[in-house]
Amino acid sequence: MQGQAHYLSWQSQNEFIELCAKKVLSSILDERQQAIYYSIIVDSTPDVAHLEQNVLILRFLTKDDHSDMFEIHERFIEFIMFHKKTGEDIGDMVLSRLDHYKIPFSDCRGQGYDNGSNMSGKVKGVQARLHKKNNLAEFSPCGAHTLNLTGVHAAALCPETVTFFGCVQRLYVFFSGSPARWKILKEEIPSSLHSQSDTR
Repeated sequence: MQGQAHYLSWQSQNEFIELCAKKVLSSILDERQQAIYYSIIVDSTPDVAHLEQNVLILRFLTKDDHSDMFEIHERFIEFIMFHKKTGEDIGDMVLSRLDHYKIPFSDCRGQGYDNGSNMSGKVKGVQARLHKKNNLAEFSPCGAHTLNLTGVHAAALCPETVTFFGCVQRLYVFFSGSPARWKILKEEIPSSLHSQSDTR
């Protein structure tokens, strides 16, 4: 297609995606501005390239003009590539990203994180550091994460459960260690094996 105008190149597609993302983000920020008060949710996970991705989510309340009812919204803002782990560094990163989007931290009324000490710690955790800057931003631990940990600890008390999941983990390690063995596994059973996670 040399010499012809077209919009199928990866550059054009990326530009189109970026323009759509900016429009959606602008609508979210307008929604938040009308709501005024908000809560933040921050979590992180390594991706397949072993890079630490932090997610920033805003939660706020809006009133529907047609039904005259209030609605809770959770809106994804961005993924942030950030590898530092201390409460101070993560807290500074959160404040800098809010400042980047011109979201006043003084309007923050809630914080939601997992139960890691760097996030929920009462002295050096993110929640404690941000609470010092805005004492109205109350911390609420992630209920799902707490429930997962409760399940993990409860299961660890049962020897049969420990043995069962230990066997599943050993099978996963055995089959995933070789593409040939993994292929045989996929041919013999319709389901797949997954690695054990301490928090799921």
